[in-house]
Amino acid sequence: QGQFEQAIQIWEAITAEAPDFYFQKMLGLSYKGAKQYDKAIEVFKTALESEPNQPEIMAEMAYVYLDKGEIRKGEELLRQVIQIWENADPEFIPAQIARAKLEEI
Repeated sequence: QGQFEQAIQIWEAITAEAPDFYFQKMLGLSYKGAKQYDKAIEVFKTALESEPNQPEIMAEMAYVYLDKGEIRKGEELLRQVIQIWENADPEFIPAQIARAKLEEI
């Protein structure tokens, strides 16, 4: 938990200076790891404003919703992600994980 808190501080400082998509993604993942789900969702939404329909961020946000118990929102996002990755290489790990998560619901 402490490592995530430290990562949050670092990524918050970096994104304040350079609100880059990648840095926002890392900040959101750090919040997710620290179980600060609402903040993770907020950061992922901000990242999606600059990169709409970015499936990796959408998938991470779906996983956060599932962790929060907001199954319907998580499922809806996962369905969108799987549709985007419909023609992805079968070996593409993020798509495999998204499909597996959806099957678990």
